[in-house]
Amino acid sequence: MERHILCNKQPILDQNQTLWSYTYSLEPIGAAQLTDQAWQDEAQDLFKELDASVGLDTLAGPNYCFYRAPHTLLATQTVPPLSAPQKLVIEFDKSLLKHKGALDGLKALAKAGHSLCLADYEPDEVNAKLLPIAKFVKLNRKQLGERLADVHAALRDSHTVIVTHVEDEAQFQQLRDQGIELFQGFYFTNPVITADKELGANEASMLQLLAEINKDDTDFDKLAEIISTDVALSHHLLSAINHPSNDLPRQVESIEDAVKLMGLKRLKFWVSVMLLSSATGVPTELLTTSLVRAKFLEVLAEHTVHRKEKDSYFLVGLFSTLNAFFHLPMVDLVNQLPLSEPMKKALTDMEGAMGQALRIVRSLEQGSTDWSSLQFEDQDIMNISMFYMTANTWAQQILGTIR
Repeated sequence: MERHILCNKQPILDQNQTLWSYTYSLEPIGAAQLTDQAWQDEAQDLFKELDASVGLDTLAGPNYCFYRAPHTLLATQTVPPLSAPQKLVIEFDKSLLKHKGALDGLKALAKAGHSLCLADYEPDEVNAKLLPIAKFVKLNRKQLGERLADVHAALRDSHTVIVTHVEDEAQFQQLRDQGIELFQGFYFTNPVITADKELGANEASMLQLLAEINKDDTDFDKLAEIISTDVALSHHLLSAINHPSNDLPRQVESIEDAVKLMGLKRLKFWVSVMLLSSATGVPTELLTTSLVRAKFLEVLAEHTVHRKEKDSYFLVGLFSTLNAFFHLPMVDLVNQLPLSEPMKKALTDMEGAMGQALRIVRSLEQGSTDWSSLQFEDQDIMNISMFYMTANTWAQQILGTIR
């Protein structure tokens, strides 16, 4: 089926930057105008495809799974069929009242066990009427501006309040200081950069190891030497490699074993991921984002004329958040890594084909449905969307082995 809808995903983090939930939204691509029946057919086709290839419960994430879709899809037979209905939170806003029968559909969803979330709340008469049926409320930071703190204070005792459109770390810090507890957005990928910041000993060691591991001339002996200097790294690495999801034919007892079974390139990836996962003071979701970007860029390259460069695409995605890990300008970091000039240009200026691929995945993170900003050579939006969802699933599987 040719698809005209896009599934977007954004994380919700708490004050400690721990992942609290995910929000999924279905949006029309570009200026697509769909009938109610077309929305229902395409959404159900998407859910079936995701459940078969990924598993909807896998995608849902911890705690709750927030879901926002057009009013025609707010019915018990057209929402994502999670195994635990109480985990799915249905989002709506005051425009719901303009659609005949939509309120009845919402009440039926609540009766079926779903919680409700009133989105884009503003203190007005219409929202006041809808507030009693909602357990959760979302406040749009951009929309409320300076009124946000007062509106939040008025709701926090009666509802679980989430602030959306948090776009960078400075906004997160300011909102947290105001007492906000839940934040939606990829703000953690846009860190506060301190120009004169110096790396701590652990950070400098991590960056040095990342550079050494990913050199083209780093062979098994050199990699084994690097790993052997850190007993904790070696232990965690073997534990992750032996996770059942990796489907290895036998238990890996040593790094030499791992090379034989997995190959040097795959082992380099695992060491890089273990190093990033050991970073302190950054949310785990930052590593998730790195993994999603890496896999998305790799799969995109595999399906185009860039398939021979897929390893470079993968590394660009994996390293695209290093500025957030280290709170340093990206240009200062890439010069310390063994990267080609096109890879450096992609990371610092999003130039070239790899830069365009990185720009696309960042647009998807921000919920863009502008087809012109999501085009990559001959790939249609259906492929782009599925690559992104596949990358999200793969990232969750990798994180599962690390945990």
